[in-house]
Amino acid sequence: MNPLLNIAIRAIRKGGDLIAQHYDRISYNQDNNIDIESNYKSIKIICKKIFNVMYNIIHNVYPNHTIF
Repeated sequence: MNPLLNIAIRAIRKGGDLIAQHYDRISYNQDNNIDIESNYKSIKIICKKIFNVMYNIIHNVYPNHTIF
C-alpha cells in the first residue's frame, strides 16, 4: 500500500480512538437536562486533541507537508 495512505490511516485510527474514549461524556445540569454549553466546550477541547494527535503523526513522517 502507499506509504502516505498508511500514515493517514494511522492518524485517522488514533483520532477515532480519542473519539471513542470521550463518546459517553455528556454533562448534565442541576435539572438533569443536558448542559449544552458545557458539552460544547468539551467537544472543542476534544477536537483540538484529535487534531493535535493526527497532526503530530503526519508531521513526524512528512514534516514538509501542509495540513489544513
